[in-house]
Amino acid sequence: MKIRIMNIEDFKKIYDLWINTEGMGLNTTDDSAMKALGAEGIHKVALVAFESNVGFVK
Repeated sequence: MKIRIMNIEDFKKIYDLWINTEGMGLNTTDDSAMKALGAEGIHKVALVAFESNVGFVK
């Protein structure tokens, strides 16, 4: 396995992986959250999920 920096050509494959991974996805709540964060001047966020999170699916 080779780890490298993601580039714009990777976007579609990464998006497809995200959407087709059970328990993961994007929804309108995500859009609303991003708009609210943007209004506060926050333009970059990260999500960290731990196994101990409620609703974690293995």
